[in-house]
Amino acid sequence: MKLNHLNLTVSNVLETHRFLQKHFGLEGLGGEPSEAMGFLSDDNGLVLSLFRAAKGT
Repeated sequence: MKLNHLNLTVSNVLETHRFLQKHFGLEGLGGEPSEAMGFLSDDNGLVLSLFRAAKGT
C-alpha cells in the first residue's frame, strides 16, 4: 500500500516542518508554512499536511 496523503496535528508547525525537511528530505509545498499549517511532499507523491493543535490538547 502506498500512502499519498497524511494529515498530522502538531504542537509547532514551523519546527516540525523544518525537522521533516532536514531529517527526512521532504520538500516544502505550497509556499512557506505558517504557524497554523504547512505542507510537504516527497519524491513518491506523498503530501504531508501539518496543522497546529488547538491549545490545551
